Amino acid sequence: MTVIRPATVADLPRLREIERAAGRAFAGLGMHLVADDEPPALEELRGYADAGRAWVRTDDDDRPVAYLLADVVDGCAHLEQVSVHPDAAGHGHGRALVEHLATWARERGLPAVTLTTYVDVPWNGPYYRRLGFSPVDPAELSAGLREIRRVEAAHGLDRWPRAAMRREIRPRGPSG
Repeated sequence: MTVIRPATVADLPRLREIERAAGRAFAGLGMHLVADDEPPALEELRGYADAGRAWVRTDDDDRPVAYLLADVVDGCAHLEQVSVHPDAAGHGHGRALVEHLATWARERGLPAVTLTTYVDVPWNGPYYRRLGFSPVDPAELSAGLREIRRVEAAHGLDRWPRAAMRREIRPRGPSG
C-alpha cells in the first residue's frame, strides 16, 4: 500500500536517486543544465527531514518513489522540490504529495502554497496549473520569492522561462 510519511535519514540516499532519475527527463527537452544538476546534499536533505518538512510517497515495500521538500517563505508554505521516479510516474504520487503539503499548510494556518517552476515544461507549469496554482506577476513577488528567483537566475535556470506560482489555501470550516 502506498503511503505518504515523513522522510527518514535512511531514505535520504534514495531521495538523491529519485532526483537524478527524474532530472534526466529534462535532457530530452535540451535542458542539460537542469538534467545534470546535482541533487541536494545529504546534509541539506537531513535538514528538511529534521525540520519535519520532507515527505515521501512509498511503494508497497515502503520504498520511496517520490518526495517533497517544503519551506516557509514569507508566511506561506513553499514547495521547494517535488520529484517522482520515472518508473513510478503517472500514478498520482506528485499530486498526492502536493495535496499533503496543502493540508500541512492549512493545519498551520498558512494562507497559500508557493513554488517556482518552468513555465513551459509539461510536468512543471502546466501541471501545477492543473493542481490549482496561478502565476504570480513578477511585480507582485514577495521579498522571499524575489530572492529565490534571484538565486535561480544566478544558477542559470532562467535560460528557460520560469515563474513563481501560488495556490490559495482555504481555511478549514467549522465542521472540519
